[in-house]
Amino acid sequence: MAEGGTGELIMGTDEERQALVNLLLDLSSELGHSWKDIGRRLAIPEANLQNFESDYPKQRERGYQMLLQWRQMTRNKDLVKTLVQGLQSVQRLDLADKYGPRFEALFPSEIESDAASPTALDAKETRMVEHFKHHYKTRNRVPMVPWAGENGNIVTVDLSRVYTNLELLLDIDSPDLPIHYRLNLDDLFKDVKASDGNDNEIDGCEETLATSSTRVVARGRTGSGKTTFLLKLSSDWAEGRTSPVKDAVAVFLLQLRKLDHTSNFGAAVVDQLLPKKDFTPQFIEEFAEKNQKRVVVLLDGYDEFKGKGLDQKNCGNIVKMLRKEYLPFVQILITTRPGRVGDFIKLEGHFTNEYRHLQITGFSSQDIDAYVKKIFNSRPELGEKLLAYLEENHLKTELAFLPLMCCAFCQLTKLTDGKDFKDMNTISSLFDKLVKCLLKYHPKSKEQMSGLRRLDTTELDATEETGDEVFQACQIDEDDLILQLGKVALQGFVRSVEDELIFSLKDFKDCKSGAREVVAMGCKVGILVRDEEAEYRPTLYQDLEINNEDGVVDSHNITFVLKIIQEKLAGSYLAHLSTGNKEKRCFFQKCVEDIRTLQRATDLGNVLMFASGTNEEAARTIINQVVSLMKSEEENIKLFINGKLRYSECNRVQKLIEFCLQLNFESQSKGELNDVLAPFMSGCSRLRLVGISGYVTKSLGYFLQHGRGISIKSLELIRLHLNSSSQFREFLDTFPGLENEVSDSMKRKWRRRKKQSEEPLTEEKRRAKLREGVTKGRVMPKYLLQRPDDTFLAVLPLWEQVNQMQMSEWKLGPVIDGLERCLVEELILNGVKANPADWERLFKMFKNPSFTCLKRLTLCMNGISDKCFAKLIPGLSCQSNLTYLKLSGNEVGPDFLDALEECPMMENLEFLALQETGMDSENIEQLGYILKHFPSLSTLDIGCSPCSDDTSIISILDGVQHCPQLTRLMISLHHVTEKALNHLQTKVDTLARLKELHLIHSPVPEKVIACATGIIPVMPNLADLRISSTPPDKTKPHNKGTARVSCEVADLFSTAILATPSLRFLSILYTTYGPDSFVNLLEKSSEATKAGLQTLRFSKACIPEEEEVRRHVRKAEETFLRIWV
Repeated sequence: MAEGGTGELIMGTDEERQALVNLLLDLSSELGHSWKDIGRRLAIPEANLQNFESDYPKQRERGYQMLLQWRQMTRNKDLVKTLVQGLQSVQRLDLADKYGPRFEALFPSEIESDAASPTALDAKETRMVEHFKHHYKTRNRVPMVPWAGENGNIVTVDLSRVYTNLELLLDIDSPDLPIHYRLNLDDLFKDVKASDGNDNEIDGCEETLATSSTRVVARGRTGSGKTTFLLKLSSDWAEGRTSPVKDAVAVFLLQLRKLDHTSNFGAAVVDQLLPKKDFTPQFIEEFAEKNQKRVVVLLDGYDEFKGKGLDQKNCGNIVKMLRKEYLPFVQILITTRPGRVGDFIKLEGHFTNEYRHLQITGFSSQDIDAYVKKIFNSRPELGEKLLAYLEENHLKTELAFLPLMCCAFCQLTKLTDGKDFKDMNTISSLFDKLVKCLLKYHPKSKEQMSGLRRLDTTELDATEETGDEVFQACQIDEDDLILQLGKVALQGFVRSVEDELIFSLKDFKDCKSGAREVVAMGCKVGILVRDEEAEYRPTLYQDLEINNEDGVVDSHNITFVLKIIQEKLAGSYLAHLSTGNKEKRCFFQKCVEDIRTLQRATDLGNVLMFASGTNEEAARTIINQVVSLMKSEEENIKLFINGKLRYSECNRVQKLIEFCLQLNFESQSKGELNDVLAPFMSGCSRLRLVGISGYVTKSLGYFLQHGRGISIKSLELIRLHLNSSSQFREFLDTFPGLENEVSDSMKRKWRRRKKQSEEPLTEEKRRAKLREGVTKGRVMPKYLLQRPDDTFLAVLPLWEQVNQMQMSEWKLGPVIDGLERCLVEELILNGVKANPADWERLFKMFKNPSFTCLKRLTLCMNGISDKCFAKLIPGLSCQSNLTYLKLSGNEVGPDFLDALEECPMMENLEFLALQETGMDSENIEQLGYILKHFPSLSTLDIGCSPCSDDTSIISILDGVQHCPQLTRLMISLHHVTEKALNHLQTKVDTLARLKELHLIHSPVPEKVIACATGIIPVMPNLADLRISSTPPDKTKPHNKGTARVSCEVADLFSTAILATPSLRFLSILYTTYGPDSFVNLLEKSSEATKAGLQTLRFSKACIPEEEEVRRHVRKAEETFLRIWV
């Protein structure tokens, strides 16, 4: 009997087929209610079991269909083993004993070895494979610039010279926070082992980071090179070059935009790749079924696949193939934009675990430099001019990293000789210039035209004319052509989402210059592409579009060269409608009003942006519609702006705020649209943005500069890179609940893996190797490398995501321009970097007599020098209302402190934070003397000061005696001994006022705990107490952290906690307890919750390993214990 796992019942004689049917029917009749449980044991997807239950009313038929699918998925050599094990696992030993021998009799020792020789191809199969290779070889060159070339020539590059930057996405719990790992192309389908920065396998790494997979999803933004990647793979296979598909007997490359959810594999292959008269769909499918482990299927553009979603019930076998119900052993690589990745993650079925996820990252900054220099090798000064423009406007990381957009910038530079950069301030103006250049410098020779897709001569008699002659013969004005193409482009977006990207000639029938003429010119200038090799052919008869009595189908094979070009033209036409006659204005209004959800508004974001950039009237209507839609998110927006929204929701909400700012900036309305924006800002009077790009910065500055009528009292910009523990702590503090989210995520992963793994030690070793693999060849911050494996892998995805949001450089200038017109009361620049000239300009602005309303100032992690900071003080002395000053993460030294000591008294200052400022012992001591200038001070934070010692801390403790309002004190104890701790115990008056006390980073935590035990009784208001030792350094093999706290000291401290009814939050980090002392701490803390204690935070790595301790930990986690990871 022939091999199974084919998607059909069985390949073999009629007698063999019938014998299998009878056997499956007999078994299904005895399964009863257990058919579904058995199906799960046989790895049938849950969704399929649900479908069987709803589609077939009789239980026997449900069981038969389940067994039939199992047979299709399972090779002969595995049949008996998997069936018997499945039956035994649900206690159906009777059926295992009865049917095991019957299956073994039907499938005797022909149970083949994996090493069996592959079957040779027959003559027809060989001819088919040669057709494939010839087809791919004819497409083995891609244009370096996909538009008009130079002097009638299109510059192309062989696909053998094309490379792709790929990242493997590991440990995916959701599409949002995976771990990124650079993938060697040869490992596309194989096991992935840890390698160093030079792709050399790490010695001793036997465990794989990711097991081999026959299903791969590669995500990438528009223009990132997804299609080119698949073309390269097919070309490499055809030419016999080394590649992950080299050993395949056949490679099928299909474009999904030409298919829908009812399409079948065989028909699609014949339609797109083969002469239709020579091969049938049935032949193709039989070939693939017979050679499942020897063929590769490349599917391009899942996001353009009609009938999206993999949970379709009435579907063709392409969808079934993606669900692994059909051709389960075939290797499949599918590309998609990020928005559709969820279809391969969210579903409950078994198949979702089969997909390996990749990311096509596009060009790095170095790639862009190399590409531009190669394009402009004969005029290097022009290439340097373009690179300078991209750097200055931060377009490298925002647009030019997409290969096609990099091509567009090069072409624009060539056509304009780089003279128009100064006029391209907005994205709309950039694309206006690009489209104009395409029209002005369209192809002028037959040789160049032959390099572009074009119409058949039967459809257009003018194909022998040059581009200029067609313009003259058809008398199509350039502006008219843009509007006529824009009309069709807009129609694509306002009709069904599934039909927005691909067009037929009939879609152009309303063009006043004629459908054929407009399509011809669109193709010749490089705006349209017509693919004559294949087109979308609807499977259902009612979907066919018949345009004449002979039944000729109007082919859907016309697309815009780039989606963003289609969006640009659609936006221009949408804006044109807004100023037209009554009929056009009504249609414009309908188009805008039909955008009924924020998701749809963001989907059409580029169209709306380009329309807003065309005229102010269109912008007014569009912004008004978007602002009205944002009412549904009003509560989340307020939470986000006030820093109270959970991190997982922040990115989505911020994109909405950025969208409004971008629409306003593109309109260049100079504040004329503020009346429309006012409802969006009402009740908030605050703007808060995280990790914004240079373009959004310009949009924000423009809004502030022309913000008349809108009162912004607080501006918060956060651009933290998470390159130090302080930055990470600051970031966690910025997002409420984020610390718990990271911790909970780690716990879920650990518990799930522990439950799934029979050998937990193997899992621990795998994670250690995963850590080793993702760190090799990468620059990572020391604080991250110091963390244990679990913590490292939990935090790493967040670190990667946040750093991808930031730019290497960022201009503060546009914001300062806006601040001069918008007098804020609170300014927070957290992680924002700028050049010294911008900082000095900002500090000088504080001295302006009209700018005296500042109450709160945060300059945190900005890289500002001590010398530059000294220039801040004169401005602050003019801010009589200033109550809050946070300068953490910058350089504070003698220049700043001398200026601070000489400035007039800041009588109203209540909060002063100088964390991680690099102050040495003398600086800290000097700060202690200066504290007498701040009589209203209620909070002093000088944590993370590694130079603190007895002398400096004693100076601080003496200084705060001049601050009678002090209630919160945070100090570092890096080099502090019992001398300073004893001095602390003498400050009874100060201690009695404190509500919050941090004693952190002590090398002798036992001494600190003993000190805390002594002072707690004189602190009746203490609500927050935090004690920590110095973190252990994982990069140092023999560093095991601090010594264990003695039982006596630990137990006395636990008793003191119980006697402190005001305490609400207690944190003990990097401090080791013995098992009995830790259990005692938990028990006393549990009792303290009755008096008001809400949280005990303790380092996970310091929790004793004994099972008795673990039992108490699990119970405490349900109420008050928060494990620090």
